[in-house]
Amino acid sequence: MYNHQLISNIIKPVTDFKDLPGVTDMLDKLNLDQIPVVNDEGIYLGLLEKSAIYDLETEEDVDVVNLPLKKIAVPGDAHCFTAAKIQQQFSLDLVPVVNSENEYVGAITNDNLLTFFGNLTGINEQGALIVIEMKDVDYSISQLSRLVETNDAHITQLNTTNDPQTGLITITLRINKQDVSTIISTFQRYEYNVVYYMGEERYENELKSNFNNLMAFLEI
Repeated sequence: MYNHQLISNIIKPVTDFKDLPGVTDMLDKLNLDQIPVVNDEGIYLGLLEKSAIYDLETEEDVDVVNLPLKKIAVPGDAHCFTAAKIQQQFSLDLVPVVNSENEYVGAITNDNLLTFFGNLTGINEQGALIVIEMKDVDYSISQLSRLVETNDAHITQLNTTNDPQTGLITITLRINKQDVSTIISTFQRYEYNVVYYMGEERYENELKSNFNNLMAFLEI
């Protein structure tokens, strides 16, 4: 999916600051800390922080040229991962999108990105969830798939994250069935560290005690 496909229509850019209270009121209503600024021709100039608007002394003194604008934007024809990277890097409420002529075409909100990644990871799909932690050198997609398939199941989604401090990789598997008791047992028999699972069958073991630690790690 490309950035232009995630654009929100509720965020309008600002071309002038003749009505400063109106701009801040709009930001408050949308719960945003930044607003895109464009010139009269629709050329994107940058992002302006709400705190900078409060610092402006009078409406008559406002000159767009002198505003502390952040030149942050992503191309509309780039993948959505670029917007996610920019959002994380600069802690933005929205990511401006421009075309090849640097014309402002819209903005991607955090809600848009959250929906995109939710669909990407299959969060709304049916099936169980298994999270495994291991050393990067031990990671093998074919091995994981084989062990799951020996239990008459299939992996429908697979995502990984790396922890540079521990050198461990976290693998999140979406399985096409709810009862994963036998799959968990198989993983444990092959000495895989299953740190969390979610399915209809929930038996008492050490996995439940690791739930809070996992959520803290993922910052959910």
